[in-house]
Amino acid sequence: MSATRCYHIQTGALQPETVIALLGDWPFSGFETEDSLVKAYVPAPKDSEVLAQAVKQLSERFGLTVEVETLPDINWNARWEESYKPVVIDDFLRISAPFHPEAEGFAHEIVLIPEMSFGTGHHETTYLMSTYLRDYSPFGKTCFDFGTGTGVLAILAKMLGAGHTIASDIDERCVTSTLENAERNGVVLEEVFQGTEDNLPDSSLDLILANINRSVLLKTIPSLAKRLTDNGELWLSGILDSDLSMIDEVANSSELVRVEQRQKGKWLACRYALKTIT
Repeated sequence: MSATRCYHIQTGALQPETVIALLGDWPFSGFETEDSLVKAYVPAPKDSEVLAQAVKQLSERFGLTVEVETLPDINWNARWEESYKPVVIDDFLRISAPFHPEAEGFAHEIVLIPEMSFGTGHHETTYLMSTYLRDYSPFGKTCFDFGTGTGVLAILAKMLGAGHTIASDIDERCVTSTLENAERNGVVLEEVFQGTEDNLPDSSLDLILANINRSVLLKTIPSLAKRLTDNGELWLSGILDSDLSMIDEVANSSELVRVEQRQKGKWLACRYALKTIT
C-alpha cells in the first residue's frame, strides 16, 4: 500500500465546498472538512510537482494557507469507514453500508461498499439528484448516469422503474464498484463502461444524469444535449451558486433551457430540457 499525502488547506474567505470544487480537476482521492479547514488526500505517486504547483497557485490566488503532511502507510478507507453513517433522505431513501444495522420505514434502500475516494452518497449533490428522481419518475425512460461513481443514481433510477439504463465513469474502479453495487442491490444495469465525453452512447436518451464537477460539465453539455430525445431532460449537479451563469450559457447554446433548480447548502442541481421550437 502506498503512502498518502494530506493537504491541510485553510479556506480563508472561501467556503470549504468552494475549495473542494476548485480542487475537483486534480486526482485527490477524498476530502474532509472541519469548519474552515479542508483536508485533501492524494496517493503519494500521484502527488507530483505539477499537482503541488497547482495547489500553490490556487493558494496564492485565493489567499489560502496550505500545509502538506505525509501519512503513515495504513488503510485509510478502513479508518474512514469507522465514522461512516447512513445517508437518509426523508422516508424515501436510505443509503447504507453492509456493516450498518438494518432499518425500517424507508421506501428504498441502497447498500454500498463505501469508498473514501468516490460516491458515498453523502454529498449534497447526490441528495438533490435523488430528490429529482423521487419527484420526476424515471419509470420506463432510457437513462444514462454520466460520471456514476459508485452507481447510486443509476441504481436508484432502476429501482424506480427506469428502462434501459447506462452508466459510465472515467475511473475503472468506479465501473467495478458500480457493477458490484448493482448486483448487491438486485439491480441490472444494461450497460456499464469506462469512458469520457469522447465515447458517449450513440442512442437517444430520455434522461441523462451528470453529477460531476463544473469543468467536466462545461466541456460535456453540448455532447450530452445531442443524445437527448425530443422530450428528454439533462439533470446536472456538482454546481455552485457561482457556476450557474456559466452552466446556463453553455446549456442555452446547446438548445437547452433550465426548467428547475434546487439548492442544498452552496450546491445546486438543475433540470434542463430542450427548447421548444415555435
